[in-house]
Amino acid sequence: MGNIVNLSVSQKSEVTKRIEERLNGKLGLDLKLTDELKSFSDNFNAVEVDLSLNDSDEAFGTQYNQTVLQNGELVELQYTEVKDVWLYQLNKVENNKEIVEQEFKKFKNSKEYQTVLDFLKEGGYDLASGSQKVLKIEQYSFDEKSQKSTNNFIQALSVDITEKDEVAGVLVFGENALIKFNDDEGAVVFNEDTPVIVPMDAGGKWKTCMADCIGCGSWQACVSGYSCLGACASCTNPVSCFFCLACGIASTSCLWNCRMCVSPSSRPQECPV
Repeated sequence: MGNIVNLSVSQKSEVTKRIEERLNGKLGLDLKLTDELKSFSDNFNAVEVDLSLNDSDEAFGTQYNQTVLQNGELVELQYTEVKDVWLYQLNKVENNKEIVEQEFKKFKNSKEYQTVLDFLKEGGYDLASGSQKVLKIEQYSFDEKSQKSTNNFIQALSVDITEKDEVAGVLVFGENALIKFNDDEGAVVFNEDTPVIVPMDAGGKWKTCMADCIGCGSWQACVSGYSCLGACASCTNPVSCFFCLACGIASTSCLWNCRMCVSPSSRPQECPV
């Protein structure tokens, strides 16, 4: 979690104005406040984020988090500003039973399904019946300097993992499976049926490796091509981190390739960068 940013009344007002103008005015998102709030800045959660890929390309900014209404449904808004770039992420939990059943069926028919069950059973874990949800993520970034924008959509299934009837973690599945246990900093991905713990948030060579693997040479390009760099830069609460995992499934191969770049590593010579 990044350092909390304490905003003055005038700073809150300025941020609120930019959110209104950009997200509602420019993009027409029609984000509204819940009954408990009078302004976007009420109960703002503002934290520092670091999108830097290396020491020579520093990119520090601020992420603002707020629960809002869109089409009458609660969504989590993450709005981030870094230099000339601003981006948002809307996180929504889809509870429609038909959609949830479709996504769970897709997981059951996947090549990783039995591998995941065997892995969990061996560790004394199980998938919690009835805990299935579908995570819907919308991401948008805009570079004021280049006037370029990108828009990404991610949908993933999530299922609670239990140990002795206690929730011990979560499984997220899109095209691939990813597991996060509550007490572990890393996440579990499956490489050719082999479960491997990989880092989800690190700096130094790991960030450089991830950028190289994703195919973006600068933090601006990475934000444009892979907005999760902004979304996952700081997990301010469990829900934020929850949706960050859904972003992670979009790049499990890169998480695998860059696992040896985390210090201290037993085989740093295998780090690709």
